[in-house]
Amino acid sequence: MTGALIGLTVSSPVIALPLAVASHFVLDSIPHYADDERVPINSKIFAIELAVDALLCGLLVLALMARTPDNWFVPSLAALAAASPDFMSIARYLRGIRRGDTSKDSKYTIRQFHTRIQNESPKAWPVEVIWALGCIVLLARAT
Repeated sequence: MTGALIGLTVSSPVIALPLAVASHFVLDSIPHYADDERVPINSKIFAIELAVDALLCGLLVLALMARTPDNWFVPSLAALAAASPDFMSIARYLRGIRRGDTSKDSKYTIRQFHTRIQNESPKAWPVEVIWALGCIVLLARAT
């Protein structure tokens, strides 16, 4: 949702897309929910969480299309750009499903940086709720 807000606020994709990617790393450094101990990457619960996230992203794009038919593309692209750093975990996710290998080790500098800045905790779910509600309010006002 943060990427969509950036895309709605900054109309130029040349500026909005890098800002959206950067926002991902900034937000990952703020405490947020994750529970790798109880919800391993190769579990059904994790797969359900991914499916719900994908569904919510799709609904966001549909809402943008419906509410701002002349200005939905850049915000949708920015939302995708904001989520894109997590796409680096796709290989790890697939390894986890196939072989049970859920290690976070990586030889890629960006992935190592991403792992280092993560501030995840099962107790940080209120941050997620507050951020989501704030984004929903701002998105409703911006569209």
